[in-house]
Amino acid sequence: MLLSACRRAALTITRMLNPGVNCTAMKRFGKRIPLEGTSRAPLRGARRGAPVQRDHPVEVTLRLRARGAEVAAAAERCGSRHPARKQHLTPQQFEDRFGAHDRDVETVASVAAGHGLRVEHVDTRRRSVVLAGANDAMCRAFRVERRRFHHRRGSYHGHTGAVHIPADLAEIVQGVLGLDLRPQAKRQAVRLPVQHGYTPVELARLYDFPRVNGRGQCIALIELGGGYRRNDLNGYFRSLGMRAPHVSDVSVHGVRNAPHSRQLFSSEEVTADIEVAAAAAPGARLVVYFAPNTERGFFDAVTTAIHDRHHRPGVVSISWGEAETQWTPRTLHLFNEALAEAALVGVTVCCSAGDRGSSDGLPGGAPHVIFPASSPFVLACGGTSVDVEGSRIARETVWNSRGATGGGPSRVFAVPRWQGKVKVPGLPGKNRRRGRGVPDVAANADPLTGYKVRFRGKNSITGGTSLAAPMWAALVALINQKLRRPVGYVNPFLYKVYKRLLRAGAFHPITEGNNGAYHARAGWNACCGLGSPHGENLLRALK
Repeated sequence: MLLSACRRAALTITRMLNPGVNCTAMKRFGKRIPLEGTSRAPLRGARRGAPVQRDHPVEVTLRLRARGAEVAAAAERCGSRHPARKQHLTPQQFEDRFGAHDRDVETVASVAAGHGLRVEHVDTRRRSVVLAGANDAMCRAFRVERRRFHHRRGSYHGHTGAVHIPADLAEIVQGVLGLDLRPQAKRQAVRLPVQHGYTPVELARLYDFPRVNGRGQCIALIELGGGYRRNDLNGYFRSLGMRAPHVSDVSVHGVRNAPHSRQLFSSEEVTADIEVAAAAAPGARLVVYFAPNTERGFFDAVTTAIHDRHHRPGVVSISWGEAETQWTPRTLHLFNEALAEAALVGVTVCCSAGDRGSSDGLPGGAPHVIFPASSPFVLACGGTSVDVEGSRIARETVWNSRGATGGGPSRVFAVPRWQGKVKVPGLPGKNRRRGRGVPDVAANADPLTGYKVRFRGKNSITGGTSLAAPMWAALVALINQKLRRPVGYVNPFLYKVYKRLLRAGAFHPITEGNNGAYHARAGWNACCGLGSPHGENLLRALK
């Protein structure tokens, strides 16, 4: 009887400390506890293959709990301050307040060794521990069966069902990334055989970017495969009458600059991101973080960039994403928290909002937005189509031709407090529940009025919100240079005074067009957010 009472007390405490624990399952699996929100189904259309070989080497990243208070709440408080008065945390301050406990790392190492796994790398600031071992040991430790799946996007090793963790780690480990290696994100770019477009320099002038060059700033670009050729960059910037940019590469999980790989479209994405960001902010340093296109690779690339003590980027540009429904709830939560960390250390994250309209191209046509653009902690960048007369934009509308800008309400994240004053549409259904509205801002993305780039020795025109993101990243770098401090997490300020910003001309409002389910209108809308930038006026407002 005493034993039963103790067991009930233990289960109660476990439930309080880790709401994700299913206590019935805890009894059933003994020393393994299912990690809520990790269940996987095969990719749509994937064919199940043979089990992964027992001795196949596997690496996973464990995300540990933070030692401090709720990260997202602290980021919200930071974002509510005026950009000129924010006090961002230094890397050491962040680690002291929100890093992982050394004793938690020791516990993980001890449990891992007991399961035949070894610790390959520890980063307490990123709260990550990398474990390595044979597939057989890894599957036993996390109670999964890994198989090869065959899909039109390529074969991958993955699992179905939930991930389980040893009970000793239930309060410590928040996520396990790397057991499923399916392609996690798509590039958000469109290329057409047309000859009408603009260089990023011309678009920067049309959008009245501040007359500085970004010197002293660092822009991070997240890339999930492919690479760039130095000859393309040299030829492109020579044609612009500019010096080629200083570009550094950071390899995540062994992925490096690979311009000669079969990933043609990924290489085009990498090259275009560099050319757009560097042409619009020619004095800034660029750092490209190459990673595998998996949930683990994407996540670790972003956390590496945010917490890079060597390069210290002030803005991160992400041109990749996938519909919210294509992520596990657990990974969405982990990723969103990592983006909140960017807010605390003064890093602005610009994400493309998608190129397949309000449905993101999913079957049925119902509205869906992509992640990470739907995170409340990023500046989501939608797309427009520009009509230029002389040296000014005569007309700017929603991009909806040969692709369309993404946008709409999130199905995962609630409307942030700072977005409460704008009219975010409700989701389909009886209760019309509202979610975080996407996008926040916009810039040219229509491939018919696209960006002039150079790829594999040839000049071409490309479009998509994947170009709007580095364009906005370049603008943020220029503003940071003028302010002599990073604006960081700027969303709360933009929405708090958005009416004043619109009256001051900080944005060109987009009031014509639609992206499928949603139509442009005055003020914020679910196609182009607050609008495209007037850089100088926005800079004055941020001062």
